[in-house]
Amino acid sequence: MDQKTFENKAEQLNEKMPEYCPITYSMSIIGSKWKIPILWKLILDDGQHYNHLKRMVGGITNTMLTKSLRELEDDGLILRHSDGTVPPSVTYHLTDLGKDLVYTMEELLTGAKNYTPLTKNSKKAFYLLINRIYKNGIESQSRYSIPFLILPFF
Repeated sequence: MDQKTFENKAEQLNEKMPEYCPITYSMSIIGSKWKIPILWKLILDDGQHYNHLKRMVGGITNTMLTKSLRELEDDGLILRHSDGTVPPSVTYHLTDLGKDLVYTMEELLTGAKNYTPLTKNSKKAFYLLINRIYKNGIESQSRYSIPFLILPFF
């Protein structure tokens, strides 16, 4: 896509984008590092205790799990159910709104499967080019073989 076409598309998108963007709002709700893995584990196996959820997610600290669960509860995606027993027994369940996210998660998974090989190939080509430039010098490269993104750095 040439620069003029890109600028026209960007302008059209800007005109269509509402002042209150639903995509930005959605990403503010589920866009943190741990919320999608938490939601995914609850989609796979609803009604989890805190420690079991922590083991299932893996690598998350108690602070981040607690913070993420509270935020998901505040946003209406999960429900915290306490049995009122001693010691406390708390389970986390998806609300109907949270269960609707299964469709969104499915689309994210499909998109990630399609996008990942492209980025891996692009990164591999970029690093091969940088390695070749490092070994042979920039003068040995055709100006068309150097991505425009790295030109400002030379």
